[in-house]
Amino acid sequence: MPTARSTSPLQPLVSWESGPPGVVSPSAFSSSGGRDPLIDKLPTELLVTIFDLVLFHETMHQYEGVEDFPRTRVLAIVNSVCTRWREFINGTPSLWRYVVVDRGSEWLKICLNRSRDVPINILFLRGNVFEQRSSLLFGCSDRIRTLALCDTTKIGLQLINMLLGALLPTLEDLRINATRCEDACARYGDALGNCPALRAVYLDSAHLDWQSPAVRQLRSIKLLNWQHTDQNITLAAFLRCLESCPNLEDLYFDFALPVHDCASQFAPVISLPRLRSLSLVCPPSGLRPDVFYVLSHLQLPVTADIEVYAQTTAEDAHEIIPTDFTQHIPCDPNCLPILLSATSAVLRPYIFECATNGRGCLQVNLDYVGLIDRDIGHEGYIRDFCRLLTKAPLTHLRVQNLSVTRETWVPLFKTFPALTNLAVHAIGSSSRRSNDSAVPALEALGDDLVPNLRVLTVRQERHQPNLLDAIARVLRRRAERGHAPLNELKIELRKNDEGHELSESWQMLQPLVAGRVTYQELEREILPSSGQGNDA
Repeated sequence: MPTARSTSPLQPLVSWESGPPGVVSPSAFSSSGGRDPLIDKLPTELLVTIFDLVLFHETMHQYEGVEDFPRTRVLAIVNSVCTRWREFINGTPSLWRYVVVDRGSEWLKICLNRSRDVPINILFLRGNVFEQRSSLLFGCSDRIRTLALCDTTKIGLQLINMLLGALLPTLEDLRINATRCEDACARYGDALGNCPALRAVYLDSAHLDWQSPAVRQLRSIKLLNWQHTDQNITLAAFLRCLESCPNLEDLYFDFALPVHDCASQFAPVISLPRLRSLSLVCPPSGLRPDVFYVLSHLQLPVTADIEVYAQTTAEDAHEIIPTDFTQHIPCDPNCLPILLSATSAVLRPYIFECATNGRGCLQVNLDYVGLIDRDIGHEGYIRDFCRLLTKAPLTHLRVQNLSVTRETWVPLFKTFPALTNLAVHAIGSSSRRSNDSAVPALEALGDDLVPNLRVLTVRQERHQPNLLDAIARVLRRRAERGHAPLNELKIELRKNDEGHELSESWQMLQPLVAGRVTYQELEREILPSSGQGNDA
């Protein structure tokens, strides 16, 4: 999808002879002044590309579900620059293929007229405007490629059904936000059969009829905020519906898994070999539906991007808070083959993520609802992380804000002996963890662990006395045990208010590293240093 760009694509092509940056000099565009504007000499194809970049210079990023739509009013602004631009833009249908309708209807008429026969993508920001002007869409129903509604009314839902009742041969993408009409229980199923090209649906507070044959043609399904759980189906039926979608590539459920209680059900295990992304945002474990049981019945490709956001609650103030990732995802490589192939990972309290050489990733995020004041131990995160990835060939690992003892770090480093790059971050963002320190993890490295380590990064936000001395002790101990020296050591520290003599410690570290040693204050960079040898 197109993304917002930070600089104007016109900047290299115009001059700033007068006025501040961002205000284009008129002489850049007109032939007055005895010279020809450079942009008038550009070929048509390049000019179309430039205006297309201008069109997507800013997108509708503040509206969920339609972030890829451009702010099309920029065309009206560029139209006023000069006569040639106005004639060129108005005469190029492809520049009018995106239509964003806010308050008025005249803009819709203008865009429909200037886009001519080009397939169009239409976004309505207001439900009442859609009510008033939806009739215009029937006249161009044979070229609507995307239809998106950020807001709908009950009458608007009826009009959508009427529009879907007509043949929409080019509709590929349907997005409907029905949050204002939750009690209407909007349903979409067989009517989608009138859209033979449909490949993607995005429904917020609306229901997708999974058992409709029209669903089988979809490649992308994104569902949010489904409240009418009485319309849900069994897990077995849901899995059979997924299996009947041979081209399914993207699945997104944000509190919208359409299944009953999963734990007591028998259901088949299915494979989704073409899936590229799966996002599950679910309520607490044990409630309906339980994300663990859904995942345990799926076999996903190693190249898929998988995101699990699961809430955890405790009804009693004295109840033990679970810190188990495995309570929410199965420790089963048949379901999640990335558990066997991950080469990089990040572990933090509540969150872990791993990736396979940029081809696929898994992220698990535990949200402790209403438990902000509870002191939750971090040992369980490390234990489950090791259990899940015990057979993965990890080479890159970053651990962050984990307040545990040296004895807890040792099993982690024993589990992943192939590590070559390790980053230990003690940012100390939690007020409950005033003792956040990188030292215990570093001390564990002094044992006969992680023999292939070549790059070490240490970030300590809160002042930790003698941290550099601790790093030096670890490196000396590793050298005594016959380990090869580091190729790179990176240290990031908060400015020391106690006047610690950095230079002495710095000179102590450099001989212990074969390559580069760098130091950075978290507020500003200081004292770069490079030794002999190759960078890691």
